[in-house]
Amino acid sequence: MASIQLEFNKALNKTLSNLLIFYVAIYVRLSKAEEGKSKEEQSRSITNQKSICFNYLNGLIESDNGIIKYVFVDYYIDDGFSGSNFDRPAFQKLKDDIQKKRINMVIIKDLSRLGREHIESDEYLEKWFPEHDTRCIAILDNIDTFSESANNEIAPILNWANERHNKETSKKIKKTFRDNINAGLYMGSEAPYGLIKGNTKETKHQLTVDEEVRSIIIDIFDKAKQEWSLNKIAEYLTNKNIPIPSIHKKSNRGIKTKTFELWDPNTVKDILTNEMYIGNMVQGKTTRLSLKSKKVTYIPKEDWIVVENTHEAIIDRDTFYIVQDILKKNSHKQENSKDYLLKGLLICKECGHTLSIQQNKNAKQSYTVCNYYKKYSKYDVCTSHRFNYRVVEKSVLNSIKEECKKYVDSTNFEKLLKDKEKSKNKINETKLLIKKSTNTIEKYKKQINITYMDKLNNKIDDDTFQSVQYNLKSKINDEQLIINELEETLKIIENKVYDEPNYKKIVEKYLSFETPERTSLLQIIDKIEVSQDGSLDIYYKIKTPYK
Repeated sequence: MASIQLEFNKALNKTLSNLLIFYVAIYVRLSKAEEGKSKEEQSRSITNQKSICFNYLNGLIESDNGIIKYVFVDYYIDDGFSGSNFDRPAFQKLKDDIQKKRINMVIIKDLSRLGREHIESDEYLEKWFPEHDTRCIAILDNIDTFSESANNEIAPILNWANERHNKETSKKIKKTFRDNINAGLYMGSEAPYGLIKGNTKETKHQLTVDEEVRSIIIDIFDKAKQEWSLNKIAEYLTNKNIPIPSIHKKSNRGIKTKTFELWDPNTVKDILTNEMYIGNMVQGKTTRLSLKSKKVTYIPKEDWIVVENTHEAIIDRDTFYIVQDILKKNSHKQENSKDYLLKGLLICKECGHTLSIQQNKNAKQSYTVCNYYKKYSKYDVCTSHRFNYRVVEKSVLNSIKEECKKYVDSTNFEKLLKDKEKSKNKINETKLLIKKSTNTIEKYKKQINITYMDKLNNKIDDDTFQSVQYNLKSKINDEQLIINELEETLKIIENKVYDEPNYKKIVEKYLSFETPERTSLLQIIDKIEVSQDGSLDIYYKIKTPYK
């Protein structure tokens, strides 16, 4: 009897020593694409995943054979995070708990919940989890890294398929996103300073003016129009205790920095150069290198998507473009430099560089000098172009006044002004032609697909398919060339409409001053070329009537 008891105790001790305990985590992820669904739909998705996983775990617990024990620890839920990267808060917490030995088993509904990037998903299944003695089960895909099942061999294929699905979904989302931007709908997460996004489903892509900020933006543009520097405007706003944009939006960005509440000159510049304040929707400024990359790249300004008159303007167009000219002309102006009427307008005819204006040591006389010559005089690259500034200014102003008088007195004045209405009609016509060609291309592409299906179904032979495909692709290329030409034409027409202030009023205002305002001058003059012999060539932004 004693020997039987001894054998039983040995068997019991062996069973207890081989007892395997799994500390189980259930990981749930709601995909980013599902964020647009209703809260009820999102809730069902989360609840559904949890239910499938927990029911599966209960099945394991009920089949307890005394050798393996399952202990549920917690749910880990990433709500609204893309599967294309693994930098998700709940997943990172799960990894941390695995490394701390709190978890050694993870249950997911299927592999797509783990991620939709096949290389990293394979890395976790085949390397990271095994190296950390962690079992992973994907229920619907019948994957269990604890077993030697042949199903595990197809996990890389499933991960690849999940990534392909993610790419196709991303393409569809990007196309919809791009179409909405082209339609003038605001697709940003936050509205620019001074504007507010609608708070209903119907208005969430529309912008209205933030009345709390309207007067501040107008004030900023007024100061810039008076040629206040960016630093001076920033200091003025700070001294008036006007909240910076991030504080106004109740954002905590930069809150730990010592300069958090101070206006920055770059913020002022961003406001002054933003076409959103004249009612234009400006989007498509950045992009990502690929679906897998987080790196954001900036798109050249000429490729931004601009849709006119989508919301109420805070600043009139004339003021906006005057300020753009001032910013451009004063881009190299030093903070404490003396203001000259022609500063930034004088160009060396010989080398094309700017002429600066300097004072003699006795400060009684100013003169011009070629900046290129000044910097590289020992290399004999240009000449000094040293002339008495006051003489140059007087000559320029007299010449401009004579031109302006002829401009205003011309009987052909109205005909010589750009016909804005005709330009806008031409824009609409061109856009319609572009749309027509785009639709034609889509029709040809569908015909190629239909022909391809006919070939697969043996309705036509391969030679016929190749011939039809070649002809249709040629037609697509022809339509694309038409679109390219129309888009170039559209850019030219739109640029003309954009820069169309009322020149007659500008010229009359200029003539009303004995010494003209610099802002009026900048609206009329593009540049003044000064030759080494002292002769002047004045380039106007308007066409003189008699030419």
